[in-house]
Amino acid sequence: MQNRIIGFAAALTLFAGSVSLNAMSVNEIKAERDGVQVIMGGLAGLYISVDGIPFTNQSTLYAVKKDWNGRWFGYDNDPRAMSRATHAKSADGGDVFTVGLKSVDNTFEATHTLELLPGRVVRLSTDALLTTNSFGMLEHQMGGINPAWIAGRQLTITGGEAKTPTMLAPSVAKEGETRLAPLFEKVTIDTRMGPVELISKGDVKASLLDYRKNKYSALTPHYWLGVLGKMLTPNKVLSYSVEFRFPPKREMRSTTAEVSAAPADAQTMLMPVKVEDRIFPTPKKATWSETNFAINAETTIRVDADTAAAAQLKPAVAGLTNFVKRECALTLRQTDAKSANQIVLTCKPGSVDVAPDNDEQYQVRVGKTAECTANTTAGLMNSIKTLQQLVRAEGDKVSLRGCSVDDYPAMPYRGIHFFSGKDARELQLKMVRDILGALKINQIVYQCEYIMWDATRLVHHPKFAMTKDDARAVVEECERQGIEITPLINTFGHSEWLLDNKVYGHLSDSPKTPFAYDPSNPEVYALTDKIHEEVLAFFKPRMLHIGHDEITISGFPFKEANKKVGSTNLIMNDIMHHYNFLKARGVRTMLWGDMFLGPGEATDATHADTKEAARERRERLPKDVFITDWHYDTVPVEKFTSLKLLNDAGFDTVASPWYEPVNVVNFTRAAKLQYDATAKSTGGKTLGVLDTTWAGYSFGQESFEANQEQYAAYFLAAEAAWTGAPKPFDEMDLDYRAEFSRMWTGSDLPRGKRAGWTVDLSAVANFDATAKGKADWLGHAGAAGMVNLPVGEARLGRFVFNIPGKKGAPKAVLMSGQMNPDGKWLDRLSVPVDKTAAAIGFAVAATLPGPASPAIADSTFTYDDGTTEGITWNLGQTAFAVDDPRASATSPVAWKNTPEGAMAEVVHQFVWRNPQPAKKVKSITFQSNNQASGLLLFGISGVSPE
Repeated sequence: MQNRIIGFAAALTLFAGSVSLNAMSVNEIKAERDGVQVIMGGLAGLYISVDGIPFTNQSTLYAVKKDWNGRWFGYDNDPRAMSRATHAKSADGGDVFTVGLKSVDNTFEATHTLELLPGRVVRLSTDALLTTNSFGMLEHQMGGINPAWIAGRQLTITGGEAKTPTMLAPSVAKEGETRLAPLFEKVTIDTRMGPVELISKGDVKASLLDYRKNKYSALTPHYWLGVLGKMLTPNKVLSYSVEFRFPPKREMRSTTAEVSAAPADAQTMLMPVKVEDRIFPTPKKATWSETNFAINAETTIRVDADTAAAAQLKPAVAGLTNFVKRECALTLRQTDAKSANQIVLTCKPGSVDVAPDNDEQYQVRVGKTAECTANTTAGLMNSIKTLQQLVRAEGDKVSLRGCSVDDYPAMPYRGIHFFSGKDARELQLKMVRDILGALKINQIVYQCEYIMWDATRLVHHPKFAMTKDDARAVVEECERQGIEITPLINTFGHSEWLLDNKVYGHLSDSPKTPFAYDPSNPEVYALTDKIHEEVLAFFKPRMLHIGHDEITISGFPFKEANKKVGSTNLIMNDIMHHYNFLKARGVRTMLWGDMFLGPGEATDATHADTKEAARERRERLPKDVFITDWHYDTVPVEKFTSLKLLNDAGFDTVASPWYEPVNVVNFTRAAKLQYDATAKSTGGKTLGVLDTTWAGYSFGQESFEANQEQYAAYFLAAEAAWTGAPKPFDEMDLDYRAEFSRMWTGSDLPRGKRAGWTVDLSAVANFDATAKGKADWLGHAGAAGMVNLPVGEARLGRFVFNIPGKKGAPKAVLMSGQMNPDGKWLDRLSVPVDKTAAAIGFAVAATLPGPASPAIADSTFTYDDGTTEGITWNLGQTAFAVDDPRASATSPVAWKNTPEGAMAEVVHQFVWRNPQPAKKVKSITFQSNNQASGLLLFGISGVSPE
């Protein structure tokens, strides 16, 4: 199966599926019988849960042209189809739903029949018909199966191309081992709930794939079930079905418990930050010395620069003083007077000659003195960000680590693309300040259609709208960090933000799909001009990104008048309107590049119908348009050929990867090679990298928690863009997820030691964290369990926990879960505390992987005045499976053992930051939600407020 089989649009659907179920109203099918629930609707496709446990949590259906060069249909082309569904009863009293689907241009039609039958049976049948004269291909992911049902379990396979009739599904996902049961007739899965049968019938049989390590599965790791790449013959119906047979409900036994012992005070409960001698992004040259520069209350900062440069540097100097104050409780004063106890920041042309013609080169020298030197303000800002990483605090002593750094970026454009966000001010400020600025990112493309513009006041979105005040705070923080903002307002395609409402719905080219506006309607341009005018006044940008990707994927053009004009003329006329509007105001146009690439001109994102159409568009496009060239394939460096093609056509470009690490590194390396090749060119140049984010339409807390892989990739993207990615990803000495987590949480806890308290869970520890000679552990055949996990008072992460058990035989508290081993597990746990805490750390894991929602357990913190706070334990966010070595921003890995060829053993550290540290926390309660996975609790420790 090629990587493009699911593709970008499908990957977005995976995310949409995880959230849209909560947003569905009348546009959905929903039924429940005997503990089995089915929901089908919107972009999510089919969702099945069994006794409250998700079985499948997304599906997709695509009818596409050869080599995925265009498509006729996807669920997003008919988003209101479920509102037309009919309902009937089967002879045995089951529920039968029939849904008709159609492409915008009527070239493809399909019928889904969804049956929920007695005996805990679900059947999905499909009839598909292509009415064009050309052959096509159908791909139907009927479901992304929750890994908890399959991983480590026995499969019995009938029919198809499986190598053996029985197999053990690997506990650990391995690349290349994807096809478990291709084209099967029947698969029986010996799940922890009992046998589940999948029965495939029809003109084409379904396939079952282990998709957990696929690049498009990382947002929600799953097993892929459905029809793979089946040819569609014109005017011939393709019929097929899959039947799901679920076992009777598993009986559960549970109990409750309360910790009897009071928490024990500890003089050292929080350990000091361990700071390695390492700088990110990795500098070109760094030499460490034994002589550190001590910082104290008398230390001052002096800026040696002309008046204009000194004024430009004020935000960066303020950032340095704020950082030292926040991290070390020291206030550094700026002065013009020279002294020995001083950090000197020098910005003078010609003072550094590390890399000829590089405006951002700098030097840092720390030893008996502390000096940062650069030729430009941009270079000095870079040096200050390096200097911040040299701050060390041990007890009451603060210093700058002795170091000599000569450095410069590999490319001038180092950018991140993300969305505005409702109520996301503090989150986005933290991202800009603590991550992007610190990693020397200097560009943000800020997708901001959902800011509350006056021009769109009639359609401000209730879930996504961001206030101007919040957006202005983000802009101001970017200025402090030396980051240039380019606003992005999607025009033409992906215009749902403007069209999916009753006010402006009439501006859509298609009455069924509010995706592309009607370029023949002058009202469109009167409105977009008004929006752009307001955006330019707000941001005062040098460039504005007008979007323009994937314009034709949803059947555009639909209206006959627009069809006569033709897609190329419509696209170019539209671009020229916006281009002329912006150019008249001194603003450069930026846009996505996929509509200017044809089949074979890149491995993906080639959305011109033909090479000839792509060439014509490139010839007609003004050469000062800046193209962001997005490609998400994981191909070798030499396969990223489109940058050169676009440069040769006269355009400046940046490479735009997504979050998959091989894609990020390889595409960045290709950009660096093309940057070098075009450095002296008088035509188009490749200038750097813009890492993209597709995690919903609002970068807020919900998106951040649900898409940790995407946001953590910012660290990798910054490292690759600065260094030029000289090594392949698998040769890089970098755990970018852990480093992102370290930077994200670094300012949330004191840097030094801190007293506190710890809870002894021994009396309620009901689970052996080792196999104890059994054939499996938590259903993982041959796994020994956490034999090497330390017990007693042990440091895991920065916390000291009291881990129950004996050496070689650690224990934990296991909360109830429907797929737990046989036994009587805790439904509820109460932990008396009666102490204050600035933060409380938890050493946790979960028995099985699965979707983030619903949460596997909840915790409630009750204060002595009766008020409460709470957290939820969501897989992949606040808790991870025992074999999941990934980290989230809020849950870094605290301990792991990764034996070669065997499952990983991992404990994560989650820290709850107490919003009311002056109050006593009376108690903590844990309540299981009886999902598939059970929460494992190894330790609880609190950090004293002072």
